[in-house]
Amino acid sequence: GETSHRSVLVRPPGAQSPCIYMSALTEAEADRALFYYSSYLMALGHQAGLRQRACLTAALIFRRFYSSRSLEAHDPLLLAPTALLVGSKVEECQAAASALERAMPKLRKDLGDENNPYTAQDMDACEQVLFEAVMFEPEAPVSCDPHAAIARHLALAMGEGDGAAGGSCEGSANVELTATACYLANDICKTALPLSVADDAIGLACVALACRMLRRPLPPPLECPGALLEQVAGAFTQ
Repeated sequence: GETSHRSVLVRPPGAQSPCIYMSALTEAEADRALFYYSSYLMALGHQAGLRQRACLTAALIFRRFYSSRSLEAHDPLLLAPTALLVGSKVEECQAAASALERAMPKLRKDLGDENNPYTAQDMDACEQVLFEAVMFEPEAPVSCDPHAAIARHLALAMGEGDGAAGGSCEGSANVELTATACYLANDICKTALPLSVADDAIGLACVALACRMLRRPLPPPLECPGALLEQVAGAFTQ
């Protein structure tokens, strides 16, 4: 029933997270821990062969869940793969819990803890609960794809139409600038910023930051407001 499903979202007795004692975390430390587990989530998604957009949307779902819940009460080692299940459905490239379970051993070993207290059945049991917890919030974003926004902005800057069609980052003629901007976007999606800043704005700021890193001007007609640029840059320093 509903009660038993909800209990799956709570850390089981004796289960340990691999790196930190959750109840002792300050707010800043908890945010860094969420970045760490978002990185684990994306690595797990790639290991299981999920599309990049599904991994980014899963990271958004993961962050939305923890925006009003604690790491101490809800184990990120269960929520990360479960968020991948929900994210893959949102992006219409559905993953199987069994595939995620098979992808876990190497990543868990890299974390220094090969023990995994959760199975595919655990993920399946809490998937609907997680979906209901984050997908029906009013005016909350349901997907995340700053890569498409980066492609649109660069297409506009390179005179390839009005940028409205979107596309993939890899399709841009400027490989170095595109790759750098997409790399920055991946890390931004591990923070809480996509909860409050639209994909289009994140994509623009990542292009501007990539230009700054590569010591080149932002190609016209693109213009990035200074406040937006500093907001996104600040997410990295935090």
